[in-house]
Amino acid sequence: MLKDVWLSSELPPWARTWCYDLPGNAGLYRDHLDRRVVVDAEGTGSYQLHGQRSAFSGMTVVTVAEHAVLGPISVELGCGESPCYEVVPAGEVLGSGWARGSTSAILADGQSYPPGVNVPFFRSVSAGQAFQVLVVGGPARLVAVVRPFAPEPTVGAQVVIHNRSQGERRTLFSEEGPEEHWLGVHLNEMRIELSGLAGPCGVRIERTYDAFHGRQRARVRLNGCEVGAWYTPFEDRANRLRRDAFGFFVAEGAEVIEIGIDPSPGYPLWSVAELRIYTLEGPSTPIAVG
Repeated sequence: MLKDVWLSSELPPWARTWCYDLPGNAGLYRDHLDRRVVVDAEGTGSYQLHGQRSAFSGMTVVTVAEHAVLGPISVELGCGESPCYEVVPAGEVLGSGWARGSTSAILADGQSYPPGVNVPFFRSVSAGQAFQVLVVGGPARLVAVVRPFAPEPTVGAQVVIHNRSQGERRTLFSEEGPEEHWLGVHLNEMRIELSGLAGPCGVRIERTYDAFHGRQRARVRLNGCEVGAWYTPFEDRANRLRRDAFGFFVAEGAEVIEIGIDPSPGYPLWSVAELRIYTLEGPSTPIAVG
């Protein structure tokens, strides 16, 4: 097990990578003109399509011809320029940073990614063959688990939520197989209060949700100030259970923070089964809180 590969760089808490294939004439969805949408993202990053990588900032939607043949597609958010990696042998690396498989897939925080894409990891990364890694910090620390629609209490946080559905206990398939969760939706802002943060730190929220409807979007606030939009375009009515993440920085001295997750109007209902909230040490660009 490798633990001491430490280099210097920046890992934004909101960094994430999506990799997917769209066989035949499939798309993420069809737009209002019935065109195939194959890339839909919000933020700053890049996407790879037809073997070419293009940068974007803000909201970007890419459509292709009806019978265009597509290869693997990847979207990298918060990655910027490719970091300077170090080659390590097969095994597991603990910590947070960037990784890329050279000839084989890698497993980052429990999710598999193909070779050749920049993948952020926040707890650990592993591969069966030599791969490339840049570790920039220690593993993220789990500070709260929020299950807003389950009968058991939330752990590590105080939660207030209005205008919400009743929780429903359901078994849905993910890419790993069937899982049982309490699921629901909320129309108004969910407020989560966390205390005991050392600050400054990064905060990363990982959401488990029902992807029966794609294009789910919510505004995220930190102590009442908006820090960004959490957008997930994917729709999957076979493996409906998906996981996605969003993050932001907290400035020094913010021992208590309130996170607001407010579903955006005009988008499909915001689904939640579980939120797992982690903290990361060492932000380089903190956001001031009031």
